[in-house]
Amino acid sequence: LGNGWAEGVHPDDLARCLAIYGGAFDARQPFSMEYRLQRHDGAYRWLIDQGLPRYDVSGAFVGFIGSCLDISEEKHLRQQVAQSEAHYRHLFEHNPALMLIYERGSLLLTDVNEAFQRHYGYRREEALALRLPDLYPQEERAAITALVERLHGPAFVGEWHHRKKNGEYISIVAHSHDLRYGGRDCRVAVITDITALQQAGEALRQRNAELERFNAASVGRELKMIELKLSQGAKPGLGGMLPGAKVSQEIAEIRGIEQGVDCASPSRHTAFH
Repeated sequence: LGNGWAEGVHPDDLARCLAIYGGAFDARQPFSMEYRLQRHDGAYRWLIDQGLPRYDVSGAFVGFIGSCLDISEEKHLRQQVAQSEAHYRHLFEHNPALMLIYERGSLLLTDVNEAFQRHYGYRREEALALRLPDLYPQEERAAITALVERLHGPAFVGEWHHRKKNGEYISIVAHSHDLRYGGRDCRVAVITDITALQQAGEALRQRNAELERFNAASVGRELKMIELKLSQGAKPGLGGMLPGAKVSQEIAEIRGIEQGVDCASPSRHTAFH
């Protein structure tokens, strides 16, 4: 039958095509192969070449019946898709945000990026053995399972807790979006660990509470001193003598005088000015 069909096949494809054709010819089996063939103007076009064995009435093999279809545009589109997937794969893998992809329905994790692996402590193969609810504490699993079944399009998933491989629980917020990944309907989730932020907020609340208690105690002490001055000496606008019998140790320390010694009470108190 000869190999005249191979004239014009791209040099990089020729050996592969001859091997496929030769194997099919020897085995009398159908074949299908893609290769570049030079057109009359010198340009190479991608073809898909398919052949079926043909037999005469006596059953003797007489060759192949073949067909060729120009798939250059389809091939170009596939290459663009592959390049795009590689680009987005790189962005996913090296994104500093914690990211995971899970399959809708089964909720199996189908991929996690490097940041997720470092933060959660799982190797990729360990993470891919998990379902999404496995990351949550037992008391949150039913709620998150019910929620993700209703999610469509971009969504704020809310504030939850996740469990790392070492058993540590962290507080997180998540956003997710639909994604077609590996031929499956999935969602990609971007996760933010807010544990440190929550701890800082709690520390600030505790500090504010301490300041409020301190201020309340300080005001109480000031009022006590005013009450003491008014009850143990002259009234505002008046003067007088405080008998030594009334000069206790507390009054002596406040006024800076000797205990048990008569003293003149001022006609005014700085607590009122």
